[in-house]
Amino acid sequence: MLYQILRPFGYLRIKNAGNKEFYDFLIPLILTILSSVVILFGNSWNLPEALKDNKVPYTIFDIVKNLPGFYIAALAAIATFHKESLDETIKNQLGISPTIKLRHIDQNGNESNHDTKISRRVFLTFLFAFLTALSFVILCAYLVMHASNLFTVKSIFLLTGINISFLFLFWQLVTCTFFGLYYLADKLHH
Repeated sequence: MLYQILRPFGYLRIKNAGNKEFYDFLIPLILTILSSVVILFGNSWNLPEALKDNKVPYTIFDIVKNLPGFYIAALAAIATFHKESLDETIKNQLGISPTIKLRHIDQNGNESNHDTKISRRVFLTFLFAFLTALSFVILCAYLVMHASNLFTVKSIFLLTGINISFLFLFWQLVTCTFFGLYYLADKLHH
């Protein structure tokens, strides 16, 4: 059951998909550092109130709360869109096909996990399933922290950790969304 619940995060386990790690982790980390510096010095730079006084999680919640519906619609469109090129196995710049561990059940009912080459459709469905799940994680984390009054704690270390965590998840969501849009708008037609 845990496998099924966590499966949308399987996108992070896709291997050999070009510079996917760059989009998944490096760009969000750089943007998190940059935005943390801006927020840290925000009071002296006269930034909008939404970025001051530990309102980062609320601002992110406000932006993210409407996204799951759009991601689910994109996921449904990708899964049902009839285009033969979506079902072809893809290759990265080196000619290697991206893979992911998939469960296979043979005709005797035996289950096995092994790396499977993936198509554009599989890649995009995993990507948009991940984006949907990540947006729900951000929303649920905010609601739990808000309900437990965690945002009112006076510990600067805890509040900084909360802000950095929310910023990283937010930038990961934004970066992967743009990566998915690139795939849908450009790569799909090549």
